[in-house]
Amino acid sequence: MASVWKRAPLVLVLMLFVLAVAACSSNSKEENTGGQATPVASPGASAVPSTKPEPSKEPAPISIYSYDRTDYGSDRVVQEIEKQTNTKLSIQAGIPWDPEQLNVMTATGNYPDVITIIDNDTFDRTGQWIKSGILSPITDEMLEQLPNLKALLTQPEFKDLKVDGKYYLIPMRDEPPLGSAGQFVFQIRQDWLDKLSLPVPTTTDEFFDTLMKFKTGDPDGNKKADSYGLITNGLDKLVSYSVGFFGIPHDERSTGFLKVGDGYEYWAVQPQTKEALKWVKKLYENGLIHPDTLTQTNITKTRPVFAEGRIGVTVENMNFDQLVNRNTALKQNAPDGKVVQMSALKGTDGAFGYSKGNGHWAYTAISSQAKDPLAAAKLLDFLISEEGTKLSTVGIEGVHYKMEGDKLVWNDEEKKKDPGFNVNTSGQFHELNWGLVRWSPMVSEFYIKASEAGYPGYGALIQENLDRVNKYLLEPASYNLMNEEWSKFMGTGKTLQNEFFIQAVLGKVDIDKGFDKFVASWKAAGGEAAMKSMSDAIAASNS
Repeated sequence: MASVWKRAPLVLVLMLFVLAVAACSSNSKEENTGGQATPVASPGASAVPSTKPEPSKEPAPISIYSYDRTDYGSDRVVQEIEKQTNTKLSIQAGIPWDPEQLNVMTATGNYPDVITIIDNDTFDRTGQWIKSGILSPITDEMLEQLPNLKALLTQPEFKDLKVDGKYYLIPMRDEPPLGSAGQFVFQIRQDWLDKLSLPVPTTTDEFFDTLMKFKTGDPDGNKKADSYGLITNGLDKLVSYSVGFFGIPHDERSTGFLKVGDGYEYWAVQPQTKEALKWVKKLYENGLIHPDTLTQTNITKTRPVFAEGRIGVTVENMNFDQLVNRNTALKQNAPDGKVVQMSALKGTDGAFGYSKGNGHWAYTAISSQAKDPLAAAKLLDFLISEEGTKLSTVGIEGVHYKMEGDKLVWNDEEKKKDPGFNVNTSGQFHELNWGLVRWSPMVSEFYIKASEAGYPGYGALIQENLDRVNKYLLEPASYNLMNEEWSKFMGTGKTLQNEFFIQAVLGKVDIDKGFDKFVASWKAAGGEAAMKSMSDAIAASNS
């Protein structure tokens, strides 16, 4: 190249130099404007828009993990979301509600761009994920381009979701309105109550008597002694679902802390928990608890057992679509079957109730393996927008439905062509309307109208159950707060807690003596120091 320059005439050298400078200038502009040079009009001249089409940006590939998904194939709702967001989605279906899948994925380093349905009753896990760099932050700079996520995350109730000044977790809003009970509430067979001329029980004593009559009174009319009082997903869980009856504001989706004296303490080591243990043990000793409660930890496994029609009560999440599904499944075996959600039972002379929920039941997060975190965030921002919510709930207007005035009319033949419309959401809505960035917006006006198209009386069903469930509520001290000391201890603490609860209910340890020993062991294993650190953190966040 040097010899070429030596032989070139001076004018040629100058021409090449000018062209090189122009090229550098053009490249600089492209780098500063995302690869598109902006033509500059000469002074006094009118700018003429270029007729050359701008190169289209390739769709961003985004992989998503979520429990309980359908193989969407060529689903048109998914395709429309891809079109609206310029993405190519790959949705990995997980085994329904098996949290170990997430642990295995993160342990092996093989996880997708977006991870959904991270239950917030395992918030110790998300704390570790943030610390180890598995999750990618949604920065303030990103939020300036994400109006819907910004509006959600900056609500006051989510201020304690920030870690080191950044958001990592997008809360999935609950289907009930803010201020409602948390996820798990007791649900009873109204048809059995009617058959045995019983009122809905209001106290733990009345509830015990009701379950005894469910067991002995042949409520299913088959003249066999084969009925049970209740079923749920674990004896230890039944204790945790019941402590609100004895004044403890505990919900799976809160930190589990409550105000005690001048500080804050964890629910499982409170003396009132001992009373809940005794109550659950009484149910067990009298044969009122279905045996599957001892072996099943997954609520999806207990649902078909309840649907057989031989059990009077289940403890389930406060979800109205699932309540519709529960009644529909029950009627296959008990044509008159009807389930209603109960008020909290009075088990103490003081305050009692279900724990007030934190307004969300899980998280969605962007992983550090995402090649384009902003594209993933823009997808999530679209899905929680009004337009994205409507699309992922009822599909494409003019294809899957049409509006006649304010009434939604389904096109069932078109819905059958897309696998996302299936029984997971009452057989009406598209599956993408839950479990990605939010749960179904069941109390919204549009959702109720759409539900009424296939389930007349849906709005009334929601209101009557909300009124009943929200009658008695307790408020925990903290919902989302986490610190490193508590995060490290949570696994050990839950293991000690669950083991003792099960042993106590089964009668293998004396509850009075055993409870004091359990509390001492729990504190000695690191619980006392971890609880104190959380107490200080909660006090600081409330100041």
